[in-house]
Amino acid sequence: MVNARNNSKPVLYSKLDVSKIEFTQMDTKSKEQNRRQFTSWIRYGNGNLVFQTPEIQLTSHGIPPKEGKDGSEWFKDDLERSYIKLPLDENQNRVSTFKNLLNNFDEHARNNLKTIFGSEKSAKKYHYNHVVKTPQSNAEVNDDDEDEEEENSNNDEKVKIPKPDYIKVKLDLNWETKKCVTPVFVKNESGKPERVKVDCISDLEKFVGYKSKIICVIMANKVWASKTADMTGARQCGITFKLIQISIDNSDRQSSGARQDFTEYAIINENEDNDDDDNEEAEKAEEAEEVEEAEEAEEVEEAEEAEEEEDEEEAEEEEEEVDDEDEEEEEEVDDDEDEDEEEEEEEEVVVTKKKTKSSNGTNKKSAKSKSKSK
Repeated sequence: MVNARNNSKPVLYSKLDVSKIEFTQMDTKSKEQNRRQFTSWIRYGNGNLVFQTPEIQLTSHGIPPKEGKDGSEWFKDDLERSYIKLPLDENQNRVSTFKNLLNNFDEHARNNLKTIFGSEKSAKKYHYNHVVKTPQSNAEVNDDDEDEEEENSNNDEKVKIPKPDYIKVKLDLNWETKKCVTPVFVKNESGKPERVKVDCISDLEKFVGYKSKIICVIMANKVWASKTADMTGARQCGITFKLIQISIDNSDRQSSGARQDFTEYAIINENEDNDDDDNEEAEKAEEAEEVEEAEEAEEVEEAEEAEEEEDEEEAEEEEEEVDDEDEEEEEEVDDDEDEDEEEEEEEEVVVTKKKTKSSNGTNKKSAKSKSKSK
């Protein structure tokens, strides 16, 4: 038996050679086959068949919802819906090439049914279920996609757009705990993938939805075959795809509506909401009062600063006036001193003249006396 959990290196879908895919023969007689199904393992080269898909945008299909739009229950628990449907929308870049590969894979598997069941006689008892599936009708489970309707421009009638084909990929679950072991990476705002914790399909549903762009690493896990016939009298067989890793880009979901923002409980308690409104109004009133007080304080401070500036200007003007008066007084004093000096000089000149005249008179008298005495 091939180890189904062998860490094989993934092969890019565009480089996968279908002719190299091999199948082990089912042991339909062994007592160890005590399960409800027979199993054949799928090999590619020396390991498991593990391949990488192109980037696929979920414009339809996706994760099946728990219940219908009418509230009817479709799955009793998460375990029953632990899978994702990947739409094979040929309008998307590279998806058409990927779909052709899967169709070739289906044809290769059908051609190897004789090898798988050990004989052509045994193989004829089984009906092969293709990995590429076509929606049976509009009544088929409407998975996590938006209502695919367009309005006719002529009569404004809503026309249903048929969904594309798809493949079904199961989560990789722990055999004992049934918890998801598929590594899940979600790209952050800078485009860098970050691993997120996912234990079940409901956890994955928080990250994957309408308009999500995903790249999957898938393992073609096994060929299964039922032990009993169904209502049509045929036994069914098919191939199981298992999700080994997934990378999710939700950059296009930001403008696709608000539905993905309400995956958690969002119902508001009206009574609590009224209390919250009262509290908000009180907080707003308090904030407004604080703002008003701050504005008043600022106005007072500005007024005080203006008064101080006016006082300083007045003081400077008074000092200038005092200085001017002092200068004028000094000038007047200087003028008075100059006038006094001029008056003193004039008096000295007068006195000098008088002394000169007096001296001249005395000299004349002395000369006359001398002449008389001779």
